[in-house]
Amino acid sequence: MTTEVYSMRNLRTLLICLPVCLVLVSGGAVYAQRDTGTIVGTVSDQSGAVVPGVTVTIRNVETNAVFSTVSDATGNYAAPLLKPGPYEVSAELPGFKKQSKSGIEVKVQDRLKVDFTLQVGNVSETVEVVGAAPKTQTETSSLGHVVDSKTTTELPLNGRNFAQLAAIAPGVIPAGGDDRTGTAGSLSLVVGGNFSANGVRSNGQNNYLLDGIDNNVNVIDFLNGSAFVVGPSVDAIQEFKIQTNAFTAEFGRGAGGVVNATIKSGTNAFHGSAFEYLRNSAVDARKFFDKEKNPFKMNQFGGTFGGPIVKDKTFFFGDYQGFRSRELRTRFGTVPSTQMKNGDFSELSKIPAFIATDPNIYDPGANGEIKSGRQAFAGNLIPASRFDPLGQKLINLMPDPNEGGGAYKGNNYRSVSNHADNVDQWDLRVDHRFGNNDTIFARYGQSEQDIKLPPLFPGFADGGGFFSGSQFNNGRSAVLNWNHIFNPRVINEARIGFTRLHTGRFSKDQDTNVAQQVGFPGVNFEPGLGGLPLINISDVSTIGAPEWLPSDEFSNVWTLIDNLSVIRGRHTLKMGVEYRHIDFPFLQPPYPRGGLDINRDFTKNDESGKGGFGVADMLLGFISSARMSNVKYIGSQRRSYNSYFQDDWKMTSKLTLNLGVRYELVSPIAEKYGAQSSFNMSTVTLDIPEGRDDPLPSNFPSQIAVNRNASKWLIPWDKNNFAPRVGLAYAFNPKTVVRSAYGIFYGGEEPQGGNPNRGYNPPFSVVARINKPDTFTPVPQFQHLSQGFPLDILSRPAATELREADPNTRISYVQQWNLAVQREIAFNTTVEVAYIGSRATHLIVLWNRNQPANSTDAHAPTAPRRLFPFLDTNSISASGMGNSVYHGASLKVERRFSNGFQFLTSYTYGKALNDTGHTLGGSGQGFRDINNRALERGLAEFDIPHRFVTSWIWELPWGKKLAGPSKFVLGGWQTTGIFFAQSGYPFSITSQLRNCGCGGTIRPDPVSGADPIVRNDNVKELYLNTAAFQAPADGTFGKIGQSYLHGPGWVQMDLSVFKNFDISERQRIQFRSEFFNLSNTPAFQNPATTWGADDFGKISDTRNRGRQIQFALRYMF
Repeated sequence: MTTEVYSMRNLRTLLICLPVCLVLVSGGAVYAQRDTGTIVGTVSDQSGAVVPGVTVTIRNVETNAVFSTVSDATGNYAAPLLKPGPYEVSAELPGFKKQSKSGIEVKVQDRLKVDFTLQVGNVSETVEVVGAAPKTQTETSSLGHVVDSKTTTELPLNGRNFAQLAAIAPGVIPAGGDDRTGTAGSLSLVVGGNFSANGVRSNGQNNYLLDGIDNNVNVIDFLNGSAFVVGPSVDAIQEFKIQTNAFTAEFGRGAGGVVNATIKSGTNAFHGSAFEYLRNSAVDARKFFDKEKNPFKMNQFGGTFGGPIVKDKTFFFGDYQGFRSRELRTRFGTVPSTQMKNGDFSELSKIPAFIATDPNIYDPGANGEIKSGRQAFAGNLIPASRFDPLGQKLINLMPDPNEGGGAYKGNNYRSVSNHADNVDQWDLRVDHRFGNNDTIFARYGQSEQDIKLPPLFPGFADGGGFFSGSQFNNGRSAVLNWNHIFNPRVINEARIGFTRLHTGRFSKDQDTNVAQQVGFPGVNFEPGLGGLPLINISDVSTIGAPEWLPSDEFSNVWTLIDNLSVIRGRHTLKMGVEYRHIDFPFLQPPYPRGGLDINRDFTKNDESGKGGFGVADMLLGFISSARMSNVKYIGSQRRSYNSYFQDDWKMTSKLTLNLGVRYELVSPIAEKYGAQSSFNMSTVTLDIPEGRDDPLPSNFPSQIAVNRNASKWLIPWDKNNFAPRVGLAYAFNPKTVVRSAYGIFYGGEEPQGGNPNRGYNPPFSVVARINKPDTFTPVPQFQHLSQGFPLDILSRPAATELREADPNTRISYVQQWNLAVQREIAFNTTVEVAYIGSRATHLIVLWNRNQPANSTDAHAPTAPRRLFPFLDTNSISASGMGNSVYHGASLKVERRFSNGFQFLTSYTYGKALNDTGHTLGGSGQGFRDINNRALERGLAEFDIPHRFVTSWIWELPWGKKLAGPSKFVLGGWQTTGIFFAQSGYPFSITSQLRNCGCGGTIRPDPVSGADPIVRNDNVKELYLNTAAFQAPADGTFGKIGQSYLHGPGWVQMDLSVFKNFDISERQRIQFRSEFFNLSNTPAFQNPATTWGADDFGKISDTRNRGRQIQFALRYMF
């Protein structure tokens, strides 16, 4: 047995034993309440003296489940692990009148304080109090908001995804889009719901729980930001809580928001619903930039049913939801004009963006032999005799322009295609009580989604991107929970869960040997891998089947949780252990058909580096780089061992301390069979797991040492992940409370993405690249397109792309803190003002450690300027070098539902900075200049300085006292809505120029004194001032930082109008009219941001759609 394995086993044993030891030592206990709540309180007499020995009974009104406890020597009592719902609480002791309090609503993770002041008298006398629970949060210091069943089912939700309602809470910034046509079946990627919480980036940092079990997307790249696996129908959600800052030690996995949802359960009465939601483009408004409305039809239908199997003992609940949509979608691309396809580029001299640089096409010579002193083609005409046959054929696969009169310009091709989306989702839950001491529940749910989205271009040109073609997303979720009460002060909760996601994406021509049909040599074919190689062409849209397809990804997560609860005196101790077993095998080859980059390299001026046009290079048959990979399944897996201890200490009647610590041990990613490796760039060694003797390519660089004795994880475990958390809540009086907290939160399961995945390294996978030896010399193995890919490109790759998991990387963590004041200002109405801060350290970022040093010499070869000159290609490292910081303030005003009315209004002001950009680093380079990472410090992509949102539910009062026809017409009306207004999303500006001499992305320099924003009301014309930017000096990266500017703001109102028809006391029919974007106000997307491109500074799309109207008919009983 190795020392590493032995020490790991000892550590695991310690993690399991630690909570038990702490319980025994403290004489106290733990309770976890992921999907439950707690009622606590103090019993005193009229003189204020505490009263011990009082029997406190807590009864669930819906199921008659009873929990009884006795107040201790300090007069305190606690009732943990209460299922959300309505409760009645009573206290009795001989010599005092019995006191009963009703109308107490327990919500997810509530810690309600229900105190009793007993009056002297006969116990047979009862004092009844209605609605006695306090409205302020006097026992906990975390920030968050509970969304109950009434809110989820009655607020207008386009797509009916419950997670969208997280955005009504302060501090929550939704992902930057609202173009929703899907449903909450599988993957919130379809309809939004992903968000940033109080300055913590969203990718992999939010934690979605369903009935207390992991419900997160754990596939290798997190599908670039999608959130949860199974999203139940909003009719099935009992409630959910969104926690946004300083949550207790019970919660881990990520440092962002925690969305904790629970499914409804049956009660002693039969309850259910049936519903049909309908949308049709006939009643919708046109999207702002569309010339006409695209036909669209959507149906969302289903129902719920729950009730008793055995009264007071066994209950069931089930739900089903179906979703069907058909839509003609409009997309835009940029294609060459007919004249350009025939070699005539004279129209470039009439386009301002090209005039400002150089509109000429330069002659590189038939074989690229003219490396200096290139001359422009006369009249910008390339003779047909110089055309490469394959280059001409590929260009002609692209359609002609159908916008802008046939001329070349940005977005001059409009594509309209039919998008189909089908989802079926259902859940079944059974609860059973064996007696007063044992309860169990079991739930199983699944969803299946099938999507068809044709690509951008017709025929073999494709160009649709990763999410075009056919897709499926299938989710499964199961949980079994057992609560055992040893006595009223000692309770154990055991839970096991399983979540599975299987998602696949396949190109339109996956089974067609397109390369053979168009005459493209060197492209391998087998069923599933068909399609045209992807070709990135400067100045026009990409053609070919998407790279990274086919994609077949799995996520299987087993969760084991055990929590022990013992309550003693003023201390409520919480402790638990959690184990997650995560397998995420996948097939996602980067370049299975090969890929090409065709830039302006051979038709630009060799001295200035300006001029040229990508299509001209293609017609001449010159490529800038090529790549190809083999195809292989990768069996990635990881483990997560967690334990926590928390003490909620009621120091005085006014002051509560929340003290906790959490330990998280998350393994690095391993491959099931050891089939992965890592290029340790510090030691220049390829690390391969022990026991693997797979041969390396015959020309693998001899300068790289090979270590075949590495561990299967390749990098060390980070074992120092202790997360202390401390908070306080001080109640000046029952209506005013001050809260503050500080804590450390680990983001141990951040996405790793395809770029740094060690399974893509040799000897297991080969990613071969062919690059030019210098700026103007054609690729030796691939001088002309018609040659095709070299036959030995994979067996003897000219340049092997290697990836590193940085052995010095530590798991990222976020420090969070807050200070809040809450006050009950009126009946059922509270106001809260809070300051929130966070600082993230060791964020994962991808960077190219083999980036060439920048140079002013456009002709300089790149290899001598690289860290590893024998690898004349990128070498991507995943390292924990990123940082972020956030400061914000929020205002929250909430009125709980009473007298037919509720509302929640919040305003958030904040600023988020980071130096990492997007987690996955775009094209694999998180930094422009690896030697000056400060260039990337700027606004985070979720920096929204101002966000205001209000939501309401109002049962209109008129007609309630009427009868007969008058009540039928005037009664039962209701309105609900969500209104929000926020600042725009940040964006970065890049340049078409590549004059850093390093092959990477650069940005322009600002022009001093020039306003970059065009101040006019016509966003169709221009949003950015082209004259406010200028080319950076040769050999530099540009002075403009990331996320340099904010885009247009976003204002929108969604409104619902209901008419309720009461059939009987327990039956109701409801008709709804719902208006999304009621005022038809466009929320403009950020402008095109590539300086020098024809469409720079122009806005061509909106984040939202035009006004959409949805009708619904519901039956409830």
